[in-house]
Amino acid sequence: ASFARQLSYWLNWPLVPPSKLMLLPTHRCPVACAFCSTHRWAEARPRELTLQELDARLAEAAEWGIREVLFSGGEPLLRRSDVLALTRAARGRGMIPTLITSGAVGGRATLEALVDAGMASFMVSIDGDCVDTHDRLRGRRGSFDEAIAWIAGAVELRRALDAPSPPFTVYVQTVVTRDNVRELVSLARRIRELGADAILFQ
Repeated sequence: ASFARQLSYWLNWPLVPPSKLMLLPTHRCPVACAFCSTHRWAEARPRELTLQELDARLAEAAEWGIREVLFSGGEPLLRRSDVLALTRAARGRGMIPTLITSGAVGGRATLEALVDAGMASFMVSIDGDCVDTHDRLRGRRGSFDEAIAWIAGAVELRRALDAPSPPFTVYVQTVVTRDNVRELVSLARRIRELGADAILFQ
């Protein structure tokens, strides 16, 4: 299956069914990353899928046997109530939901609500170990501190729940650029010290 999936990718032809669904509830985003054009789509195509339309895509994916769903954007938490509803719907269909976030939206109450809804994994974007590097690449002053606080809050909540096995995972996602390549090792150390599970480089 792994070989067939790789071959499918390189041929750009569906030899195997998809394994993941990425749902984008919104293109709107509080950051404006130097390497991302998503936030521009919010202006070009302002109409967003309704909750019912998003749920229909989720149901269709479940029928195909897709087990993982990733909520991305834009910043999906700008539609917090819909993401909560979709997370519950995904769990009800036997799917494993992941949230990809900038860390610029939501605090402890949002985290608790997401975990209660069944969110299995959080992926927070951090693009440098220095405040200036991250904030410049993300186009938002203070975004580094927001993302670090989001990760720390998730790790703290997981510890507070004191479950027999971790109820959710916490990852960091980093886009490698010429501006941050010299900070990757120190960033990985920071993420480990924070208690996150892993850092993923793109």
